[in-house]
Amino acid sequence: MKDGQSLREALSLNGASIVDQPGEGVLYVHDSFQSDNELFSQLCTCGTRVISPKCIHESISHMKPLPAITHPLFARFMEGITICFENSQEMEEMRSLCLYMGGHTEDTLTDLSCYFITTKVGSIQYQLARYRTIPILSPEWVKECWRSEKLVPIKEYLLKPFAGCAVSVTGLSAATRNEIQRLIKEYGGEYTANLTKRCTHLISRMPQGIKYRYALEWGIHCVSVNWLFDSINAQVCADETQYFLPMSEATRHALFNPLFTSTRDFNRLSPALREKHISQLQRPSHSHSFRISSRDNLTIKVRKSDVKIVGRGPEIKDTPKPPPRTTKTPNFKFQVPLSKSTKIKLPDTQMKEPQNPRNTEDQYQLLQNLLDSCNKAIQHYQQIAQKPDTQDLLSLLSQPEEKKQIGNKEKTKSQ
Repeated sequence: MKDGQSLREALSLNGASIVDQPGEGVLYVHDSFQSDNELFSQLCTCGTRVISPKCIHESISHMKPLPAITHPLFARFMEGITICFENSQEMEEMRSLCLYMGGHTEDTLTDLSCYFITTKVGSIQYQLARYRTIPILSPEWVKECWRSEKLVPIKEYLLKPFAGCAVSVTGLSAATRNEIQRLIKEYGGEYTANLTKRCTHLISRMPQGIKYRYALEWGIHCVSVNWLFDSINAQVCADETQYFLPMSEATRHALFNPLFTSTRDFNRLSPALREKHISQLQRPSHSHSFRISSRDNLTIKVRKSDVKIVGRGPEIKDTPKPPPRTTKTPNFKFQVPLSKSTKIKLPDTQMKEPQNPRNTEDQYQLLQNLLDSCNKAIQHYQQIAQKPDTQDLLSLLSQPEEKKQIGNKEKTKSQ
């Protein structure tokens, strides 16, 4: 270690005790914090608290006591800064560097988070950081701070709005397509001519086309062109839900029908999608088969052997009612008399409780009375059934009189 003697003198002047053997409560001074340094790796594995000469000089110059550390400490220029990192293995090295520089790390965003470090857009924490207007930086900012041994301005290290995005377009002119391709690459994204499952966004002018159909099927964000320009202006990936294209139910049915596919769109598909599309055309599915549902407002009328489908039309008023349907009536016909004064007296068919018959003759007499009452009831209902319908008789009787009146009028006219 360079200037070891001067460091010992500085520590002694500021009240530190120097020992030759490491132990509990002892800080080990080491100048190399590189991961490939064998001694540093051994010290970290053993759980020894390591501190750099730079950190000691900074503490002495600023008259700040050394913090109670549980990890290696190289510098203190990130003290008071809380940084949230995305949950990935490649961020572990960035976490360690942040701790070496005196910063504090978190796995989730909180109110204390100052920066969010990630490599791509679209995660839930990215959306939360965008909503809270927390600066979203690339890992290069942490690396540059480590190389420079000081805080670096964040302006040059803001995460580009399309980092980690694979964008394709459909339904746009060639000039617009080329300009979008240039902007996507300039702001950190990847442009793909063919739609694949790797794509994250599809930019379209209208909700139509075979690309749009498969993008919806695969869960790819289908957005308008305004999403691209608003993301560039805000320097963050805009919320895709604000740029979805509206689609009617009829458009959706036509979109998912393989028959509604132009040759131009078919030729732009990848070979795998072409084979899938051809197989869907050869295999009939419910998505493009004819069916009648309750929402179609159709009424099916069946007459004899003919079947007709008639649409529901306006009601027709002032039309004569159809004649009542005649059906075969049973042998017993119950009819209520027209006059209110006359009432039909029903026979007493209620069975009376026998009064303790003494012999078989009394029992026989009771049974005979019961049979007689049943026969009377049957005769009564048969008489009612044989009575003619007074309304039908009146209508029949009135017809000859009307015919006679019509004949008399014709005779008077002829005379």
